[in-house]
This record gives sequence, structure tokens and C-alpha cells, in this order.
Amino acid sequence: MMSNSATDVTLRERNALLNSILESTTDIVFVKDREGRYILVNSKLERWLNRPRSEILGKTDKDLLPEYASNIQQRDRLIWTSGIAETYEEQMKQGDQEFFLSTTKAPWLDAHGNVLGVVGITRDISDRKRDEMERKQAQQALEASEERFRLVAEQTGQLIYDYDISAGTITWAGAIETITGYSKEEFQRIGIHQWETSIHPRDRPTALAALDRAMQRIERYRVEYRFQKADGSYLYVEDRGVFLPDETGKPRRMVGTMTDVSDRIATEQTLRQQESLYRVVFESVNDGLCITDIQTGQLIAFNPSFAKMHGYSVEEMQQLTPPDFLHPDSLSLFQQFVEVTGQKKEFSCQSKQYHKSGALIDVEVSGVPCMLNNKPHGLAVVRDVSDRKRVEEERNQAEAALRKSEERFQVFMDNSPTATWIIDGDGNLLYVNKTYYTMFQLPSIDLVGKNLIELYPEEAVAEFVQVNRTVLQQQKTMTTIEPLPLSDGTMGDTLVYKFPMQDVSGQSVVGGIAIDITDRRRAELALQESEATLRQQTEALEQTLQELQHTQAQLVQTEKMSSLGQLVAGVAHEINNPVNFIYGNLTHADSYIQDLMNLLDLYQQHYPRPHPELSQAAEEIDLEFLVEDLPKLLASMKLGAERIQKIVLALRNFSRMDEAEVKAVNLHEGIDSTLMILHNRLKDRPNRPAINVVKDYAVLPNVLCYAGQLNQVFMNLIANAIDALDERDEERSLDEIQHHPSEITITTQLVKPNHVQIRIADNGPGIPEAAKRRLFEPFFTTKPVGKGTGLGLSISYQVVVEKHGGSLKCNSALGQGAEFLIEIPLRSQDEA
Repeated sequence: MMSNSATDVTLRERNALLNSILESTTDIVFVKDREGRYILVNSKLERWLNRPRSEILGKTDKDLLPEYASNIQQRDRLIWTSGIAETYEEQMKQGDQEFFLSTTKAPWLDAHGNVLGVVGITRDISDRKRDEMERKQAQQALEASEERFRLVAEQTGQLIYDYDISAGTITWAGAIETITGYSKEEFQRIGIHQWETSIHPRDRPTALAALDRAMQRIERYRVEYRFQKADGSYLYVEDRGVFLPDETGKPRRMVGTMTDVSDRIATEQTLRQQESLYRVVFESVNDGLCITDIQTGQLIAFNPSFAKMHGYSVEEMQQLTPPDFLHPDSLSLFQQFVEVTGQKKEFSCQSKQYHKSGALIDVEVSGVPCMLNNKPHGLAVVRDVSDRKRVEEERNQAEAALRKSEERFQVFMDNSPTATWIIDGDGNLLYVNKTYYTMFQLPSIDLVGKNLIELYPEEAVAEFVQVNRTVLQQQKTMTTIEPLPLSDGTMGDTLVYKFPMQDVSGQSVVGGIAIDITDRRRAELALQESEATLRQQTEALEQTLQELQHTQAQLVQTEKMSSLGQLVAGVAHEINNPVNFIYGNLTHADSYIQDLMNLLDLYQQHYPRPHPELSQAAEEIDLEFLVEDLPKLLASMKLGAERIQKIVLALRNFSRMDEAEVKAVNLHEGIDSTLMILHNRLKDRPNRPAINVVKDYAVLPNVLCYAGQLNQVFMNLIANAIDALDERDEERSLDEIQHHPSEITITTQLVKPNHVQIRIADNGPGIPEAAKRRLFEPFFTTKPVGKGTGLGLSISYQVVVEKHGGSLKCNSALGQGAEFLIEIPLRSQDEA
């Protein structure tokens, strides 16, 4: 037996050896008793638990690892009861770190085989596990990549290639047929050299140079070029890929995709064209446009019209700031514009600004928010309304003059000895003067709107209405002598003139003038009785009486024509004022409404999704219909006013009251204005396409002429051409019209040394020879009753021939259309 000292030495040596073994391993080593208390641990467990050994020994898993203690103790008990070692993997979290651990536990037995506890060795396998997970994820990613590659090859429309540089072979996949036009089998036989020759000759050097650079640098590449398809056509492709190196660093493979980008290229070209178009619009629009930086309040862009409006060149304007040209009272408005548009709201105001000359100009400003270079800005549309302000003042003066004129006209009509009235074709009175009441012994009630059946016997009304309709149908003045009941119960006579005219809406009505000729008729009857008596008495007296009668008849006729001329001149003058007022304001109304419609169009473009309340209001008022119908309404009003002007002009010519001025004008502008007025009649309709207008204008100098009258000539001739084409198209099918469309050709040229010729031709039905001989006669018309007065060509002839010393001719044959030739000198005969 060994001595106690020897035993102690041996025990210390074994303990030292055991401790060396425990501390030299990289694994965690521990021993627990049957109570689960740690009785032996190495330093690895200390570090892992971040506790000193003194705080571990004697403690259980419940003390050290409470969240995992239940599972650990269950496994320990299994080993105690089974006596079999076990190795398992588990995942634990210590602090902020997560660990994967592999633990081997075995029973701790005494010399008799009794279980004293558990011996365990735990290895940190986190790195291995992470490697396995990464390999698994990489495998899954590879499989997903391969699946995506397959889907891309089949579904994305890309052509995919893999070129083995060392072997010189290339593999194609994907949208082969779509991009190249070749079948898959055909294209697989195409090598790298044939692919190079398929690049457009102009793109080939650049494309191959870019690929060569990428190959030298072993890097990714992206090139665009035109690729020739199987049918010989080219399409734009984007070629993206990468060069892959071998183990020596040399390029081994070239892998990439070819994508059809023809649509994108076309879109980019379109965008460049649109950008150019927007720039042209910005530079050429008549209104001033300026863009302000919301953050700095500085002008960053403006168009030439803005600079011109203020009298500066573009270069000069670039040196100015808003206070340089804004009136002091308008500086606060500019600040409001910056604030409101900065809040993405619209802004409008009227302000005063300085012209370079120092003069003040009145402007209207409409502001909208906009984005430029991803920064908020304000776009201002500035319009010089100084002229409009002056027009408004002139209009107010004209309105005052019109009221005075109307008052004078009413006084004249009420004190005239003649009864005057206006009546429609159904017998409804539209206007009467005071003399009408007294002459026809009617009660002092308002007769406007009354029908004749309410005032006269039914038989008389039927006769009146028939006469009125005859006047409207024949479009000529009728003169009759009608009976007149007198206050003493006897019957007198009235001389009645009834003539066609049009009201302000363009409707045909009848104007009437009645002159009491009772005394004259009685005198004539007495004279006739005296003449009979004297004839019986002496032939000499009879001859004298006949001469007297002849002289008297001449005087009566002279008096009648003189009175009629004075009356017509007065009526024409008084009607001309309100008509000119209406016609003049129609132009401004048309301009203002067009501005509002343009602004509305801009609102709809920039705010396609308005507030629901605005959408509901637009639907309730049928905004789309209003926008479409309002120009038609104005055109109709303008046409009506023009037609009244034509009648007034004829009356003025009759009474020698013409006051037109001679001006140097551009005839093309007059023709274009006429076409614009007649646009509604030229455009397409449900039963026919639009009438084509072909303009062949020569370069003409300004012509000294009566511009308004020449415009009326253009209006008459073009409107007649439209009427002829419409009448012909009513008898043709839509298919015939489309194959042989209606067309009006307008040609201008210089002829002779100092004359201008305008030819207005149509491809309509033509004019019969019999009608052509009478074309320029007053009141002659081939149109149905109610569609023409027969004065248009007559007045046109007078304007061209008499007023301008020119000529107006017509060339036409049935079935070959009609052509009117206007030829006038560059200076009218009145100015020559």
C-alpha cells in the first residue's frame, strides 16, 4: 500500500493532468451530480456563461440557464436512467449572440457502476452550421436563379446568350424568334462572327469597341445598336452582359442578354420632339410666360413675349428682378403669387407693371404651380390688357351713345306721321310706334307680342298673314293701298309698304310702313269728278286738266320716293348703330370666351382629376356641351349681325350714306377670317365628312381697298360654294362623298403689273347657263325660299366692280363645279 503522502502526490498529479486536459480543449467540459449541480467546469464554460467559476460551481441549470433548464434536466435524467451516452445538437442564445451547440453527455459511474452524475462535453458548431445554412441558401438561390433564368429565357422577351470564348461556341436562349425572326434551330447555328455582321454597319465599330474594352477589363458592359433580323429589317437592341474570367484572370465566357428597345428609342425620340415642340410653344406664344423659383422668388425663365411686353430685349430682361418692373402696389401681389403657387394652388389677379419707357401697362396674371428639376416653381401667364381696358372705356362710351341714339330713334318714330311696325310670318307683332295706335284706332295697350287675330277680324287677319308670307317668300317689297277706318265712321286710304328684313337672331320678319293718304285720295277723287265735268264742257279745259294730272302724278311720285328715301336712310342709320354695337362686341365676346375656354382646357390638362364638387357641377351644367355649343352660338349671332349689316349696307347704298374707309390690308387675312367664321359649316357632320379647303396663296403686297366690303364678297362667294356642295351632297351617299369629297380651292396671284386675282372654286354641281347670265342681278337667287335674299352676288359685284374698279366673273358648267374670279388693282380707283 502506498503511503498517504504518496497518495496525495499522485492525486495532485492526476488533478493537474485532468485540469491541463480540461483547459487545453476548445470544448466546454463540465460534470454535474445527481442533483444537477455543477461540480467541475473548465474555463471555456466560464467564458461562455460570462461568469467566474465560483458563481458556477454548486449551481444548477435553473440558476444559470433558466430558459433552457427544463430541457437540459430532462436529457440528464434520461442518461441517469438509461446509463447510455447521448450526443445531440441544440440552439441557444447567450446575450445578443445565438449559438449552435453539439453536446455529448455520458453517465458518471463509481467503481460499483452506480450513477453519480453526468459528464458533458459541448462544442460550439455555430460556424459550421452557418456554413451549412449558407451553402443551403446558396443552393436554393442557385436553383431559384436557374429557374428565373429559364423563366426569363421563356417569358421576358429577352434574347440570352452564353459565349465560350476559348471554344468559340455560343448558346442562344429566350425570345429568339421574337427578336431575330429566325427559328430557334436556325439561330443556334449562328456563330459569333455572323452575329457581328448582323450589327448595323454604322453601329458596328462603336459596339465592338465597347465590347472589346469590357473584355480587356473583365467587366460588365451595356451597348445599344441596331440588329438585322431574318427579313433584313433592323431593330434597336440593348445588349447587357459580363465577361467571366478563368483561373488565370483571362476572359473565359461572355454571358448577356439582348432586349428589344425599339419602342423605348421611339419614345425617347418622341419625347425629344415634344420637348422641342414645348420649347417652340413657350417661345412663340403671344402671352407673356415666366417661371419663378418659389424658394428664392427669382425669375428663372421667361419667353420673348414677356420681355417684349415690357419693352426689353431678352438679354436686358435677364438682368432684372421683379421689383425692377413691378409697380410698388403690385409687389404684394407678386408675394401672394409666390405663396399661393407654393401651396400648389392657382392664382389670378390684375396688376400694373412698368414698361421700359416708364409707362404703366395693365396686365392680367394667371398663375399655376409646376415642377421644374424636381423643385416647386410658379408659372405665370401674363397678358397685356391695356388695349382691352381702353376698349371697355370706349364700349361704355358707345353704350351711352347707343342709349341716346335709341332715345332719338324712339322720339323720331313716335312723332313720325307714318305708322311703323315689325311682324313675323305668323302675325305676331314685334314692334309698333305710337302713330300705329292712332292711325288704326287701337287701345293704348302694349301690342308687342300680340297676334293680329286679337286685334282685327279673322278674315282681315288671314289676308294680312298671306301678304306677309308672300313678302317673305318672294323677298321683295310690296306696295298696296288699303282701307283705313276713320274716327267719323267713314273710310280712308293708307299707302302701305311691306318689305322683308331680319331680326337680331337672323329670323326673317316683315317690316311695314303705312302713310295716311286719305286727303290726297279724296283730292284725287274730287279732281276726277271736276275733270269729268270740265271734259264735258270744253276740250281745251280737258287737255289742260290732263296735263295737270300728269304733272300732279309726277309730283306725287317724287314726293313718295323722297319720303321713302329719307325714311330708309333714317331707318338704316338708326339700325346701323345698334347692329354695329352688337357686331363689334361679338368680336370681343368671342375673344374673351375663347380665352376662358383655353384657360379651362389648361385646367383640365393640369388637373385631370378635379374636386368631386367641381365634377358634379360640370356634369349638372353639361360642361362638355357648353364648350362645344358656345362658339356655335357666337358664330350664329355674328352671322345674324352680318346679315343685318348686309341689308343695312344695301339701304345705305340706296340712300348714298356709305362711309367706308380705304385701307391697305392683307387679303389673305380677310380670306382666313372668313374661313374661320364659316368653319362650323365646313366641318364634318353626321351625314357628310368635312369640306376640304385648299389654299394656294401667292406672296402678295398689301392692297389698298375697302377691307370690310371685300371680306363680305369673300363671305358671299364661299358661303354660296358651301351651299352648292351641301345641296349636291344631300343627294349622294356617304360612300360617294368619301370617294369624291367636296372641296373648295382658293388661289391668289399677282396678274398684270398692278392687279391681284383671287379665284374661289368648288367641285360642286355647277351653274346652268340660264342662271349664270342672271347671277349678278339684284334679288335673283336659285336657292329655296327663306335661304337667300338674292342680294349677295349683286352686292359683291358692286363692291368689286364699282367700288374697286375691278372685275367679277364666273366660269361654270353643269357637273364641273363653279369658279369665281375676282380681279382688283393694288390701289382702289377711289385712291388712284
